[in-house]
Amino acid sequence: MLGVDFAETEVNELRRYVRMVAGALGQQGDSFYVQATPLAAYLALDGRLAAFPDRDVALIWDEQHGWALALETEGNEDPVVISRCPDGIRPAPRDVAAFAVSRLMGVPRLPDPQAAA
Repeated sequence: MLGVDFAETEVNELRRYVRMVAGALGQQGDSFYVQATPLAAYLALDGRLAAFPDRDVALIWDEQHGWALALETEGNEDPVVISRCPDGIRPAPRDVAAFAVSRLMGVPRLPDPQAAA
């Protein structure tokens, strides 16, 4: 029986998912990376937050918390999480994009009318 590298499969699946999130945001190219251990992702965003115009912004993902909007820091420090996407660990790419855009535009996220139904 051929050996299956589950870690490689997970990384490839996450890479495809992050690429779909980037596409939902209208971003071209590979402005992201996926890490295998621990499984995590980083997606650089094109916009800036009005409150932090001199800081780059990114979406970061991990297995425990899902997506978060984060500010880049100086040096080798980890990005600073400023908002977490409330839609679970792997929400639909369009939902992640809506979350990111709403934060970049300074608009609070509106509840999904279908969720109340």
